[in-house]
Amino acid sequence: MLIKENIINYLLRAFKYFSFENLLFICYLSIYIRQYFWSFNGLVVWITSLIIATSIILYLRPPNGDIQNENKKFNTPFLLIVVLPLCLFYLLRFPFPDSSWDVINYHFINGERAVVGFPFIQGDFFYLSYSNPISDMLTTVFRHTLGHRLGTVLNLLVLIWSGLILEKILKFFTHRNYLRCIFIITLLSFEGIIYEISNYWVDLLAIPLILEITYLLSFVKHKTKRQYFFISLLMGMAVGLKLTNLYIILPALAIALYQYTKNNNLKSPSTYYSFLVCVVFFALPIIPFHSYVFWITGNPIYPHYNWIFRSPYASLKVMSDDTLGPESRFDAYFWPIVMLYKVGRLSPTPTYPFFASLGYLTSIGLFLFIALRKIRVPNNIQILCLLFAPSVFIWGVVSGDFRYVTVFEILGGVILISVGQLFLRENHWLSNKRFVSISVLKILKIIIVVFCVLKCTFSINNILKYEWAGRPTVFSNFSGYIKELRYVLKDYSLYEFLPEQSKSIVNLAQVWIPSSPVVSGYMVLLNPFIPYVDLHHLSMRGAAGTNKFNETIHDLGAKRYFSLINPGTLGLSLDWSLNELAKSGFVPLRLQNFVVPYFSSSPEYKYDFKIVELVPREFEADIERQSDSKKIAEMKSTLVLDQWLSGCYPEEMSGANSWRWCGKSSSLAFKNYANIPILVNFNFYVQTGSEKFSNLTIKGKAISDSIKVNNRASQFNGSVKVQAGETYVISLFTDADAIVAPSDPRSLHIKINNFTYSKSLPK
Repeated sequence: MLIKENIINYLLRAFKYFSFENLLFICYLSIYIRQYFWSFNGLVVWITSLIIATSIILYLRPPNGDIQNENKKFNTPFLLIVVLPLCLFYLLRFPFPDSSWDVINYHFINGERAVVGFPFIQGDFFYLSYSNPISDMLTTVFRHTLGHRLGTVLNLLVLIWSGLILEKILKFFTHRNYLRCIFIITLLSFEGIIYEISNYWVDLLAIPLILEITYLLSFVKHKTKRQYFFISLLMGMAVGLKLTNLYIILPALAIALYQYTKNNNLKSPSTYYSFLVCVVFFALPIIPFHSYVFWITGNPIYPHYNWIFRSPYASLKVMSDDTLGPESRFDAYFWPIVMLYKVGRLSPTPTYPFFASLGYLTSIGLFLFIALRKIRVPNNIQILCLLFAPSVFIWGVVSGDFRYVTVFEILGGVILISVGQLFLRENHWLSNKRFVSISVLKILKIIIVVFCVLKCTFSINNILKYEWAGRPTVFSNFSGYIKELRYVLKDYSLYEFLPEQSKSIVNLAQVWIPSSPVVSGYMVLLNPFIPYVDLHHLSMRGAAGTNKFNETIHDLGAKRYFSLINPGTLGLSLDWSLNELAKSGFVPLRLQNFVVPYFSSSPEYKYDFKIVELVPREFEADIERQSDSKKIAEMKSTLVLDQWLSGCYPEEMSGANSWRWCGKSSSLAFKNYANIPILVNFNFYVQTGSEKFSNLTIKGKAISDSIKVNNRASQFNGSVKVQAGETYVISLFTDADAIVAPSDPRSLHIKINNFTYSKSLPK
């Protein structure tokens, strides 16, 4: 009976202990633990992960510990000055569904795969698995729980969590609650942070972990063994979320090791045992994924630093982005300063990290004053600067892309606040005369508040203009905002938004095979349960990767592959994608239009793609034996594309009222991607800019005609038989005068209206 009462009392205490911060931390930790159960799936796995995560948190941060008691509840100034503005920032764009580049390119597929099992399912071939999918698993859990739009609320919760940790830190420098809250919102409203508050980018997720590490290392003097365990776990989790967090974790690790060895005798068996436990806690979050990737590729951080690990499935060349970061060795060594003069190389979206740069300079200046013994600096500020300055320097030399280190702006601001407080406390001239002291302090406080307001205003101006996903705001598209709100909590399945024709196509898919970028997210959201064979990045996988690709295709057998194509992405055409598929041994069966209403029925979120159905050449005969030969032939009749060649300009408008201008001599071609001949019937209207009749000659291999044209549209119908694999070219010649258009440099002789064509099998 006594044991039962003790258990009940412990559970009651534990329930009271579950603060906002700890609930989020348990959510984080359960995702890491879920990776240890990749071989299993189902609700039981998630319940088990939550139980283990809760047990670890209760052990590392027991209900009677002092860490959680430092901030038990939200206070009113924090709610009004910090939480409310963050919520408004979140509400600014969140109903507009996020389809930004990296999210579609690999974040969705990483998350969808890893929440239900291993990062690759049976039949997958290496897609863009650049990092541990932990961060994408977190966003996927929220997306599956709250829907596509509201799933991004995770970033808002993360920033509120970060604000709570900042409040603990800033209590060491100011006891005025309202001033502390003004500092917090000033630091968190940095444009580089708010750009990501309502989309599925994952760079913000590590911020509270890094701030908690900073708090424990810099502001907790006498740390217990459990707190060292906790620091180790936080470091491992931060590295698991994103490898680029090593920029700050490496200096933090050095500080933690120094503090541990200074305060403990490593010769003691219990201390040595505790040190080993710290190592285990650091390793636990990163073991599953990196062991798995090492097992399948030979590179634990595949494909990065492959010149060291030499995986046969990746290029040995150093992968880098020359458009961002330092341009020279000088820039790299002084990047924290130079970056303010080259903000265009900090991020594709305008970013101005004033606090990071000033904090870096302040840290270096503080070290110089300490070395010269010109000033006494509290230990917590010294540790803060020792953590910050090396981190910023390493980042500048290695990368220079500020998107990965937005936490630097926060830490830089904390350093400025701490040093400002130190300056006010140490300058005796402020305290010689009470009247002067009070007056100066009041003026300084007013200046500080005004500066914070100006900094927030500057950030808000950028936030209203830019965002990673390029979405509008409630102010720029109020009517659209209201329309999209109706889909909140109703946008769990992209498949359910599809028109019936698109659904019928998806239902036939057995394997996804992308031949162009920025389509994987659409594919996996439509059907995450079929293999994904990444053709687009095959060139990056080396000779062994090509062999592995061919083995994967062979092992999958006689299946129907579907490739979603978004013509025009990175300048890549439909013709290019189809040729890439053909070069890799695939035979196209059918080409169709494919409409994806992206979690919305609004026209601006109606995305038009092409989708091609294919079979591997080695299994073509098997597929044809399984299907009706006449039906297969009818499918192949869709594989003819029109191409307007030399002398013609891009189409203007679209649909039934479309037109294009052509010069005196121009060409139209029909390219047949099928291995059978196709009959093409085409039709268009043509006119000139003059009432005077002119001649238009139309010639091809088996077609020759001439018609009179003027400014009244004349119709032309034609029919050509395009042989298998042939490009049938039709030439157009006219003696019509060019239209005089002083502001248009093009050669405008004839206007082609309402061009249409149909395809069928020859009789």
